[in-house]
Amino acid sequence: MFETMNVPMIDLTKFEPRLGWQMQPNGDVLVRGTCGHICELEIRPMAYEVAKDGSVSPSVQCPKQGCTFHETIRLEGWSTAGVSGK
Repeated sequence: MFETMNVPMIDLTKFEPRLGWQMQPNGDVLVRGTCGHICELEIRPMAYEVAKDGSVSPSVQCPKQGCTFHETIRLEGWSTAGVSGK
């Protein structure tokens, strides 16, 4: 079992060396940033589900060969952002 990584809601128009999430104008959720190593990640909603508490499934694994990033993540502030989740 993986420990859950909390991902804050941030302004994704500015690059930050960490994962962050933001609600897009079309209602989609975008998680973007770095995986904690040197890889950039972008998580799109079609491949993941977000629960009411902000937990994202399945777990997030960096697709770059040789990168060991593999985390269960939760979007901080999800329930307070007025997002319903599944």
